Amino acid sequence: MSLSVQWGFGESPYVEPTTYTYPLAYSVNALNVVIGSVGGRESTCRINSVSKDSFIAYRHFSGSGKGSGYLYWLAIGI
Repeated sequence: MSLSVQWGFGESPYVEPTTYTYPLAYSVNALNVVIGSVGGRESTCRINSVSKDSFIAYRHFSGSGKGSGYLYWLAIGI
């Protein structure tokens, strides 16, 4: 087994769970997925679930405004 690192960038709509697919599926679930949100005034992102070929993230309200933005992600797995 070897460790694999993948990354990407995509849209992150407000209050809409979004699936992000890895370029190459892992043989077991990804060990860790790290996200960083960009834009989306007064909102932030969280990961809902992680699988062998994708993860689901959700942008939610965290202040007095709202908005869609983008998401950088980094997945580490086997």
